[in-house]
Amino acid sequence: MIYLLWLFLIISIALNVALVWYLRQLAQNYTNINSDVQEVRSKTESIANHVESVYNMDRIYGDSIIEGMINHMKEYSEYLNSFTERFTLSLEDQDNEEEEEIN
Repeated sequence: MIYLLWLFLIISIALNVALVWYLRQLAQNYTNINSDVQEVRSKTESIANHVESVYNMDRIYGDSIIEGMINHMKEYSEYLNSFTERFTLSLEDQDNEEEEEIN
């Protein structure tokens, strides 16, 4: 009987260690993905600002192609912002669910 309790204790400890390791890996992946998304968002805004500054130059002002590019970049930037918000909220919800399961 005592051997069975020791066996369950060892299995429980091993599972807890594996679970903690897995959760740390998930948190690290979340951090990496979040920083990558923020970097893409930042670069997109930078490109949009650059195209808009080119559009406002005297020689190019009013060019319909560049105006279309600006509108497209603004739409893409808005989409990226909404994606970032949804992604962040969904990952926060998953983190909260995992914490509730642990507790």
